[in-house]
Amino acid sequence: MLLTKYRISTDLVRGRVTCAVCADLHDKEKSGLKCLKLLDKVHPDLILLPGDIVENHAFPLGYGISFLKDISQIAPSFMSLGNHETGGRHHFVHDKDILMNSSEAYGAFLQALRSTGVRLLDNESVTCGTLHIGGIPSPMYRGEDNRLAFKDVDRTFLDSFEQEEGFKILLFHHPELYAREVEGRNIQLTLSGHAHGGQIRLLGQGLYAPGQGLFPKLTSGIHAQINDPSRIHIISKGLSNNTPFPRLFNPCELVQIQIEGI
Repeated sequence: MLLTKYRISTDLVRGRVTCAVCADLHDKEKSGLKCLKLLDKVHPDLILLPGDIVENHAFPLGYGISFLKDISQIAPSFMSLGNHETGGRHHFVHDKDILMNSSEAYGAFLQALRSTGVRLLDNESVTCGTLHIGGIPSPMYRGEDNRLAFKDVDRTFLDSFEQEEGFKILLFHHPELYAREVEGRNIQLTLSGHAHGGQIRLLGQGLYAPGQGLFPKLTSGIHAQINDPSRIHIISKGLSNNTPFPRLFNPCELVQIQIEGI
């Protein structure tokens, strides 16, 4: 597992804050244990999780719950919901899962996440010094016809969040929706996952990502808006693999971001 480091300088924070970004664990214990060892070396001030840590809202809940409990003891941790937590999943991978299809069961699932000590940000935000951290859930869902579809993102929350003062960090699982939902807003840093680095990487290019298809453009790395370089989008390659297809030339990664005041 790689440790990928980025540094961001801004006059909106005081001092220095080290953030670790954990995405797309998908309940994989082996990957989680590797990540925990790296976190011991990083000593993050904050741990940020843009979704797909727990594989889905089906019982019994898997290793992701234990992982969340462990990281909450390392540093204050904040999580948004990915499509594998909201129910918008690729059925061919998880055909044996039993979905919780009642609002009561889903509420119990969300409570299980909250009970780990990680702060779940479900169209919510919190303030940490001069940082404001917000999270929006994946809008992907599976309809009654078993087809994947997208709900509308809660733009009312985004409208409110971008009015906060200071340095804003948004946890949003889907990099392919960044241009439509986030670009142009007063949000300094958006963190995503979902693309798994493009699954197979050739000459630095990912081969496939959900929602982007073949040769996707948004699978990893740091991206700045052309018209405003201070608005940054960082995409994690993720901590594990959850498909029948191997990751080739595409190691899993933990992302470290150092935010430094100018």
